Amino acid sequence: MKKANGDLYFRTKVRNYPDRLTYLEKKTCKRCTWRQVAKKRTTKHSIVKYPVGAPRNGRWYWRIKTPATKRFYVSYSDVWYTYTI
Repeated sequence: MKKANGDLYFRTKVRNYPDRLTYLEKKTCKRCTWRQVAKKRTTKHSIVKYPVGAPRNGRWYWRIKTPATKRFYVSYSDVWYTYTI
């Protein structure tokens, strides 16, 4: 996670994955299921950045998913969460 200009972003670099599709997934509780909330392509440097928010109560969990290709399996980023103090 990275905060820039007061906005919160989930930014990551996906190794050897330039100009490819990625998905931002979110769940609203630990036991809930993941759901896709956005999709973007990586840059030519394999970086992707999504704006994320925080709930008034509880936590929201976030991860980035890269779909399978002929050379790679489906993969996921680390899981991060946001909350309000």
